[in-house]
Amino acid sequence: MNNPEDFAHSYDKLPLRCPECVRVNKVIRHCKVFDNLAALNWHLKREHGIFSNSKFTSKDIFEILKKIAKAKYLGMLN
Repeated sequence: MNNPEDFAHSYDKLPLRCPECVRVNKVIRHCKVFDNLAALNWHLKREHGIFSNSKFTSKDIFEILKKIAKAKYLGMLN
């Protein structure tokens, strides 16, 4: 990964759940775990598009994913 904030092409193993699915389903066991940032990004764009609710927006989530990718790039995450 050349750009440390390029989460859309980060295929390193990092299991994550979709926060929008967790919010809607309410039961965390019913939410799929994505293997990496790229898979979660694909899911968010394909299944949810642009969303906004009382807790967060899609823009907030993408900013967090950028920061996670940067932390991974800097070696702060396993």
